[in-house]
Amino acid sequence: MYINKTMTASILFLIGLAIVVPLTSCYKHFPNKYENFGKRNESHNLIIGHYRWGDRLLYHNIINIHRSLFQTKSYYLKYPLHGYNNATINYVRVIDLKTDGTGGYPKLYQGGVGYRNITVHFTSQRSHGLHFNVTIYGK
Repeated sequence: MYINKTMTASILFLIGLAIVVPLTSCYKHFPNKYENFGKRNESHNLIIGHYRWGDRLLYHNIINIHRSLFQTKSYYLKYPLHGYNNATINYVRVIDLKTDGTGGYPKLYQGGVGYRNITVHFTSQRSHGLHFNVTIYGK
């Protein structure tokens, strides 16, 4: 039997299909990259108030607390740290930089919009750390 180039190409194509199709059908049995950690873009942000014309940046910091195995971490952010603040807070933005659902939970503890001070309490999930971007604006 004589095999020409088109028959060779057809045979290689069928062999390729015989390999690729079973692999793609078992792909669904492999766990998703984010399956055990929640969904993508699932941040725990805290946004209070509104940015107004004339507001200035009062505070900016990135909070990064490393994880501990089988433990939760807690952190209190206090503004102003020392002394007295003459500006009234109008806008507080706490952005979770862990977008896979493993980030911590910010909670307004004291003060806030309309006050001259603020305390935010952060709690991490078990075996995870904290990674937040905190920005405070006011006049």
